[in-house]
Formats: sequence, C-alpha cells, structure tokens
Amino acid sequence: MTVSVLTLPQATESDVVTEVFTSKGIIVAASTYEYRMFPPVAHAIDECGRKKITNKKAMYFGSYGWNASAEKDLMNIISNYRMKWEFVDPVSFEGAASNDDMSQIQKGVDGLLDLIQ
Repeated sequence: MTVSVLTLPQATESDVVTEVFTSKGIIVAASTYEYRMFPPVAHAIDECGRKKITNKKAMYFGSYGWNASAEKDLMNIISNYRMKWEFVDPVSFEGAASNDDMSQIQKGVDGLLDLIQ
C-alpha cells in the first residue's frame, strides 16, 4: 500500500486534488484556526468538492484551542458538494494530543484501513 503525505500550505490544491482523486482512503488532519478549519486545508477540500470527487472513505482528526470548528467546516464542505464521503469516527482534541488521543487516532486509522481493504 502506498501512502502519500501532503503538508499544506506547502503542497498545492492541485496536488491534493490529484492525490485524493486516485486514493482509496483519505485522512484529513486539520486544526481549528480562529474558529475555522485551517484555511489551506479548507480550500483544498473545497477544491475537491468543486471537482466532484465523491464516494471516498475518510477520517478526520485535529486539535483546537477553545472552539472545535474544523470538523464542522469539513462536514459542511462534504455536504454542500454532496461528496458522499464515508467517515470513520473523528478525533478532536484540545491542545497537544494526549496518549489517549493518539490511541483514538490509531483506532480511526485502523477503521479506515478496514473500510478500504
């Protein structure tokens, strides 16, 4: 199995679209930034929606400071474009990830792997 890791904003939206289009499973790791999903990630997922990339298996995880809005923003984009992505349970955590948070992330990754195999 090949895994591609794209770090935004260093990668372009075009890079994300190409990888998402050809991938069976997607992991969106995005923090909440000033009450919204980290803007470069939001723009890239929005571009996937405009390109009609549908029916993907996915996972979300991310951190927040005082308001966990990134997951909500992600789900709004998925819904608005009718992308029909199937998500395993998301993982959101305040600040740095604890050992328990890391365990939950690993469970999510394992669940995603089960979906795509």
